[in-house]
Amino acid sequence: MFVIKAGGGTGWQATGFENNDAIKGFSLSGSSGLLGKAMQSRAPAQGATNDFDAGFIRTMGAPLDGQCMLLPLMVRDKVAAVLYADAGTVPENEIGAAPLTVLCRFAGLWLEVTAMRKSSAGAAIEETAGAPSPASEPAAVAASAAAHAAAGPAAAGPAEPEGPDDELHRKARRFAKLLVDEIRLYNQAKVTEGRQNRDLYGRLREDIEKSRATYDKRYGESPVASFNYFNQELVRILADNDRTLMGDSFPG
Repeated sequence: MFVIKAGGGTGWQATGFENNDAIKGFSLSGSSGLLGKAMQSRAPAQGATNDFDAGFIRTMGAPLDGQCMLLPLMVRDKVAAVLYADAGTVPENEIGAAPLTVLCRFAGLWLEVTAMRKSSAGAAIEETAGAPSPASEPAAVAASAAAHAAAGPAAAGPAEPEGPDDELHRKARRFAKLLVDEIRLYNQAKVTEGRQNRDLYGRLREDIEKSRATYDKRYGESPVASFNYFNQELVRILADNDRTLMGDSFPG
């Protein structure tokens, strides 16, 4: 794994090589070769090891088939790291492109969501330290309730509009999708059971509301708040576009 800084890659961690620690001495340019291709295209780049880095291959060892793959790990639309993979020296081995792509996608998702939740937790600590007066608490609760009421029920929600906020809409929908993908990834059994019993929200309430708070932290007061993309993605991804599978308690 190479961490991307200042347009280049810095060796961070390796596994499966004779000397995994040797990667920490490498610094690679991201302006050319397979690394540059993966960074610029933001997509997996596969090719001959000769197109990667000769020094790295000499030190870490060449794969039997002479092929390698570089997969970008995206965080907030930026390449945060690049994963190097090859098939090693066993003749039957192949590069598992599909599972590695999924791994990088969800690693980026996890980092993005974790960063958002840490930010939310920090804000909550600061608010607590401010020690608001008891009289202010009912007002805060009322404001929160009003915000949820304003969102209103909308299982599928309106279509993503065209206009000056196009990019904001795309980012909000993408972030909502990432959050719901994470819920599905870590609760596959509950998702299956919830679909069968038409009570997805009841089974996943805690995870859903935690992710909703993360989404609202970023987009709850933005121009796209009324489109409720988080609820749209809950219905689309968890319930396969069938609102009834969420259950009667679903607040969407």
